[in-house]
Amino acid sequence: MINQMHIRAGLAGLLLAALCAIAALISVNQVSAETTDEAPGRVPCFTDIKPMVDYVKVSWPQPETGGAVKKWIIRLDPDDEDASAKVKRRKAKKTRAGFNNLEPGYYTISVQGKNDAGKGRPLEVRVEVGGVVNMIPANKICD
Repeated sequence: MINQMHIRAGLAGLLLAALCAIAALISVNQVSAETTDEAPGRVPCFTDIKPMVDYVKVSWPQPETGGAVKKWIIRLDPDDEDASAKVKRRKAKKTRAGFNNLEPGYYTISVQGKNDAGKGRPLEVRVEVGGVVNMIPANKICD
């Protein structure tokens, strides 16, 4: 009887040690998966830019590098120092945005992806609302 009890206790101890080792491996894998996530890459280009009389629309593709985008941050900065910037946030699937009720003038639009690891580098374009598109040189519109 004593031998069987010792054997059972030994097996229970081995089973417990194995379960602890498996749990430790799972924890390590989860932590490394979380820490290897990186901020989204830069949007490669604007695929459509439509400045009109009092509004502007832009669209863009997903970044080709970096971590997955969870949200987009779209910022409209007027050249006029007295006017304030406008910011929109979109879900990752929506790769377009528009701003309306704008005064004529020049605006800089920037788009950047965001996830739990941080924000990607913004892509910017300068447009004229109420006139024709006046863009930053082409190498600034597409990476």
